[in-house]
Amino acid sequence: MIKKKILYIAGYGRSGSTLLDQLLGGLSGFFSTGQLSDIWLSGMIQNSKCSCGYTFDCCDTWKNIISKTFAGTDNINPTDILKLQKHVDKSFFLYWINSVSRLNLKTNKGLSASFFTYVNLVNNLYEAIYSVTGCNVIIDSSKTPSFLYAISNFENFNIYVIHLVRDPRAVAYSWMRNKPFMPPLTTNPTKTSIYSATQWAFTNVQVEMLCKSLPIKYLILRYEDFIRNPDEYLKYIVNFLGKAELMDEISSFHFNKELFLEERHTFSGNINRFKKQIKMQPDDEWKTKMVGLNKTIVEIITRPLMKKYQYH
Repeated sequence: MIKKKILYIAGYGRSGSTLLDQLLGGLSGFFSTGQLSDIWLSGMIQNSKCSCGYTFDCCDTWKNIISKTFAGTDNINPTDILKLQKHVDKSFFLYWINSVSRLNLKTNKGLSASFFTYVNLVNNLYEAIYSVTGCNVIIDSSKTPSFLYAISNFENFNIYVIHLVRDPRAVAYSWMRNKPFMPPLTTNPTKTSIYSATQWAFTNVQVEMLCKSLPIKYLILRYEDFIRNPDEYLKYIVNFLGKAELMDEISSFHFNKELFLEERHTFSGNINRFKKQIKMQPDDEWKTKMVGLNKTIVEIITRPLMKKYQYH
């Protein structure tokens, strides 16, 4: 049996996943979900606006996907599903601790049962996405290691991971800035340089260790390389996915001009997901605006990984 394909974009927030997601989602046979792990909160509870322009409950694509996911099920309660999702985070934490410490800590039966209940539910969600959209590759930019750990338990999907990394100074600078927000948010949260640098390092180490321990296909992509040569790296990605037939389609993109995007259906993530056209250009403002203590803090906390990812 030929397994279906999921392309999972992993890494820390503000690393360029929305842009990569947008470009890949425009390829023939690809469907971008955005941050699918947020579907229970952002989609079903908060009823966020889909990038197609409709709220989640009025978007025909997502209405059909949810209907198929829960076919034959009454009284769907997304709040209960969120509680199950917390068990996923706990399960991943134990997996992480076991991997690092070799303590072989045991999970309790309730935790394991809740974890696999959630995994089966999300598996049904992915199956519904395939059925409703008719795609042959699902792009999920959820980014978190814990959600990747959950979907790695699927038996009928091949998981491909792009580990997207960006200079931690650029990431920290982005988190320190106030950015536009979308309802239901009333403000866009900012983070200190210490917090974002620590989480950047922690998340990237987790992603690498997880991907190397699982039977999934995995590549590391630096945002800076991608933004400067999108044609080369998009072709590299589709070849990685076994979709070399899309090379000519990518060659037709005019990356030196504004690219017009087709309608998409992402309900969570960066506000840039609503853009109908994008221009590929490096965002290097941090190099002149981020100075002094904040920059030094980030460099000290992330120095080993900066060297590993060739940031100077």
